[in-house]
Amino acid sequence: MIQFLIQYKIKPELVEEQETAIRAFLDGIRSVGDPDAYYGSFKEEDGVSYTHIARFESEAALKRFQSQPHFEAFSTGLRPRCVEGPNATKLALVAASDR
Repeated sequence: MIQFLIQYKIKPELVEEQETAIRAFLDGIRSVGDPDAYYGSFKEEDGVSYTHIARFESEAALKRFQSQPHFEAFSTGLRPRCVEGPNATKLALVAASDR
């Protein structure tokens, strides 16, 4: 399993724009319906910091995800809205309640 934690902070005046982009991105992910990929987006209490968690069952699932147009569109639009990040960290699972 391949997992990433992505964190960034958005310019306060662009929060609504960012959340619209996140929803469109997740709609694109859902439309593909890949059972080997999971993506979740979370907003922190400060209202401008976001954490995303991505999980893929294999390298092939990761490559399929990264090759989709909604991934490219979201990635391209994200950087200009950020004041920090985005920073992606690859995670190694130690233990989980479902594994």
